[in-house]
Amino acid sequence: MSETDTLSTEHRPLLHWLTEHPKQLLWLGLLLLLVLDLGRSIYARLGYRTPATPFSGAPFDSDFPWPPGSGIAPAASSGQRLYGRFCASCHGLTGNGLGPAAGNMTPRPRDFRLASFKYQTTPRGVAPSDEDLRRIISQGLQASAMPRFDDLLSPQQIQDVAEYVKTFAAARYREPRTPLIIPAEPMPTPQRIAEGATLYQANCAVCHGQEGRGLGTRTTPEKQTWGPRDLSAPWTFRATVSTTDLWLRMTQGIELGGMPAASQLPDDERWKIAQYVSTLARPAPWQPGGTISGLGQQSDPASRGEYLVKTLTCTYCHTESVVPMNYNPDRFLAGGSATRSYPDGTVVSPNITADVRTGIGGWSERQIITALTEGRTPARSLDLSFKQWFFYQFDPQDAQAIAKFLQRVPPKQHRTAPPLRYGVLETAVSKLLRLPLITPRELKIPVPTGPFAEPSPGLLPYDWPQQLLCLLQLVTTVGLASALTLIAWWRHQRGATLLTRRAVRTVLLLSASALLLGALYKHYVLIPRAAMSRFMDEALWKPRAESSASQALLDRGRYLYRVSCMFCHQVDGAGGDRLSDPYAGGFTVRNISSHKSLGIGGFSDQQLARVIRSGIAPDGQQIFWGFMPWDMFSNFDESDLRALMAYLRTLPPIAKQAAPREPPRVDHPPEITWTIDMSRILERISASLPGKKAP
Repeated sequence: MSETDTLSTEHRPLLHWLTEHPKQLLWLGLLLLLVLDLGRSIYARLGYRTPATPFSGAPFDSDFPWPPGSGIAPAASSGQRLYGRFCASCHGLTGNGLGPAAGNMTPRPRDFRLASFKYQTTPRGVAPSDEDLRRIISQGLQASAMPRFDDLLSPQQIQDVAEYVKTFAAARYREPRTPLIIPAEPMPTPQRIAEGATLYQANCAVCHGQEGRGLGTRTTPEKQTWGPRDLSAPWTFRATVSTTDLWLRMTQGIELGGMPAASQLPDDERWKIAQYVSTLARPAPWQPGGTISGLGQQSDPASRGEYLVKTLTCTYCHTESVVPMNYNPDRFLAGGSATRSYPDGTVVSPNITADVRTGIGGWSERQIITALTEGRTPARSLDLSFKQWFFYQFDPQDAQAIAKFLQRVPPKQHRTAPPLRYGVLETAVSKLLRLPLITPRELKIPVPTGPFAEPSPGLLPYDWPQQLLCLLQLVTTVGLASALTLIAWWRHQRGATLLTRRAVRTVLLLSASALLLGALYKHYVLIPRAAMSRFMDEALWKPRAESSASQALLDRGRYLYRVSCMFCHQVDGAGGDRLSDPYAGGFTVRNISSHKSLGIGGFSDQQLARVIRSGIAPDGQQIFWGFMPWDMFSNFDESDLRALMAYLRTLPPIAKQAAPREPPRVDHPPEITWTIDMSRILERISASLPGKKAP
């Protein structure tokens, strides 16, 4: 008795139909796969819309008006209106130093409620004088996020702001605030300086080092500071420009900054130390004989890595945030922010703290470096099909430094959600339609941006609908292939030809199609990573200087541009990407080439530094830190900032006009929308083809 004869009667009609109509079975199977694939595409659009546990935005201001200063009553004082416009985004609406842009700043902005400043002429524990307030508002604090306003505000307006700042601690300012009497400085002599050197070694070297170079980063949650000042680099001093200022710092210490008062030393000994310290100054990196030796060149790799992580844009993606871009201080680098990139889907930034279970605590240093420089992790590729060539630009030493710092980041148990992908067919077709470049027109970042994390303990994974649809696709594929194979074998047993030309062609066509779809779906990019990185390096402007010192400065600036600016401002500085959201309105990434009117060629050094570190444009408008991350760039060491500025000055001028800013509108998309302008890079790639010349 044959195998088919053992089947029950009621199954014989179905078996007969299947054996006689394998083509229809194939089409039904493919249709089911297509429906499941369509389900994946639908879920990719609907999933990951609501964070698992929405971040409140605390302790930073969560109801911050945009643009800054809007919503203030017309009857408010001039000082209140100016404070809201220029100061509140950092110092907070209530003066507590917790404005929405403050989360990434090191050190944090001053808490005005304490009526205590680092650099004041009144005694320690006494509120600063009116002149102290006016001086800081007018001149700012060098090499910090606190800019000068003397070119934007009149003396009367500066006085108005100072008066409003005093309202945050009115009782303290009503107390006597007589400045400290500074005795006359004795004439410096070689003997006094030699005695000052001895006194320095006994009292100051323990923190500032025997040569005054400081001991690197000493950040603590309480102090929020980079550490002891490098006394040989006066360009990094915030408000110290003379030996009198040095004497005052030693006499009073720097309250809230970790610098103790040298009250045990007589006045004259403090003068001797101040006179000695003034001899330690070396040439600045941008001066003849100067060398670059700031926080970015620290010998301790972990400290160097901390500086790089907190200065560059790592926090932007790897720390969850909420409107108006308040970053969660309790989950620093713990991931959870979602980025939507068509046709890649939604990618959630991973936890890169040292947690072994949910972070990268189990990774080796080499694996972290590979992720930073090659975009490969032990689990998956980190490539996305948008601007992937702008990543993986880190110098090997910097990559190692970042890896060492990440291994020391306090572990946070926070299992972030896996990537959410569109269907295989939609993804593959979309990529084919965009050849030869796999680059989207729009990149969307959800608001709020997180956390998208696995619930704990959680009975189902965060992406369970996607996993279920994938499982059903796998079962359907295996079942369909098995059924067709059995039918073909059964028909062969009945005398039919097993391998007809049509069957072979069908199998080959389906196999080739499956391989092509799988390759397009699996690989985010079709351009080799190394080749694109090499192209970007060759395309990026390489200025030539007359001296080796100037060349070193420009080379450092070029490197910083690659790892911090090029992603948004493009390889030639022309910008052009458009960002918009319902909170901050519309913004075009501006042209930062050296063009006099359309770029930054007409900016003064003061204006350019203020834009980078403080987000205030030459016209006085505030730039949203969610678009231009000046809150992180405020941490730039002065030598690095000067190097970056020097490089920007050399970028060949590009005549490209940035679109004007748009105020927030109700018809803006509900998510931050990033429209990528690839015109310039496409021109360069086209020009690099045989027979073409670069522009």
